[in-house]
Amino acid sequence: MKLILIALFSIIVGISSHSQCYSAGQNVPSAGYLLKSSGHPDLDKIVNEEIYKLQLFFGVKIDFFFLKELYNGKNAMFTSLCNYNCNGTILLGVNLLYDRVFTRKHGVECVKAVLAHEFGHCIQKLQYWNEPGKRPELHADYMAGFYMGSSYNHTDSEVNALFNEFFSIGGYEYWSPDYHGSPGERKCAFLGGYYFARENKTNASVANSYGLQYVTANNPCGVRKYKAAVQSYQNEIQRRTAQLERDVKNNNVGSIRFQVKDNKKYSIVTTDGRGVQVTYPFNQSYIGANNYGQRVMNPPNRTVDLYPISANTNHQFAIYKRSFLFGNVLVYSFAPRISKGKTVNVSFSKNNVNVSF
Repeated sequence: MKLILIALFSIIVGISSHSQCYSAGQNVPSAGYLLKSSGHPDLDKIVNEEIYKLQLFFGVKIDFFFLKELYNGKNAMFTSLCNYNCNGTILLGVNLLYDRVFTRKHGVECVKAVLAHEFGHCIQKLQYWNEPGKRPELHADYMAGFYMGSSYNHTDSEVNALFNEFFSIGGYEYWSPDYHGSPGERKCAFLGGYYFARENKTNASVANSYGLQYVTANNPCGVRKYKAAVQSYQNEIQRRTAQLERDVKNNNVGSIRFQVKDNKKYSIVTTDGRGVQVTYPFNQSYIGANNYGQRVMNPPNRTVDLYPISANTNHQFAIYKRSFLFGNVLVYSFAPRISKGKTVNVSFSKNNVNVSF
């Protein structure tokens, strides 16, 4: 599953400096042609239903196309380029799809895992992780395992097929810039995410944090302490929540207001009142659910208020601007100290950030 972002950027910049869209029939150099259908209606239905589930599970919106690969290749990929109001585009190769489904006993489940891996790359992009090399690939494998473990009850045979699928994807080109990890490392990462899901009833945000820890561990397959780690995390959130409740009762709270002043696309990475890291998109619509659990598209937000926040505490935040050529670019970061009864006002645009207390 090689990412060819450089090639994608090059062709789109060469065609038009304003185009950020894909369409069926488009030629993607070094990859193939984009298609609306795989040519098999039953498979189209399975894949499109899975894409819908993955969007809800990870809380993102993506464009999706089938890809007719060049030279009989078998490929799938994520790119941050997309049509309006989405977080990126995922391409699933028809050759890869047919190979998995028609030559493997549990091929449909393998395709679901491949799609979940690409969604893992989408999450990385939203969190401004642009590191090359194998670590983001192993993290995406981890998130794929977490999704499969959270969403399906597989038999032992199906689980082994999924593990072997990821084992077979790996390679030993250690010096290649597209190096994804050895077969053993990829299988280990998938297993890590899968068992994290099985051992902990938690969400993708928490799994993402432990997935990051996983890929930086020296021997992640050797020791799994996920239950203790998740419990520690939840205990810390409970402690901060209790502190916030006491501060609210004693009126020892303040707030932060972020307000965008232009029409560029931004994201704010900061902490909420409990000290939990969150990301807020500005001038970007995003997928969500209403009170009835129905899928809805939330409108772009230009103002975000964080209240209440415990007074006399520092809260780190960073403003990122979405750049067509360079991804998410840091505009400004600082850690304001919240005062009792006061609001920190942060207004920002492409060329100016104003902070007032």
